[in-house]
Amino acid sequence: MSIPADPWLTATEAAEEAKAHPHTIREACRRSELKASKRGKIWLIRRSALDAWIEGAA
Repeated sequence: MSIPADPWLTATEAAEEAKAHPHTIREACRRSELKASKRGKIWLIRRSALDAWIEGAA
């Protein structure tokens, strides 16, 4: 089985990757600063969107 090139991450996983607090990631999603989809109560972020957000914040 192959690994998707652009996997979905939860806010917690994205926070670990970005070395940020999960609340920071969820707030960025709510403010549309970070492109994400919401499934129920869970924010899902594409790795490429997270990378772009990190680059923009740097």
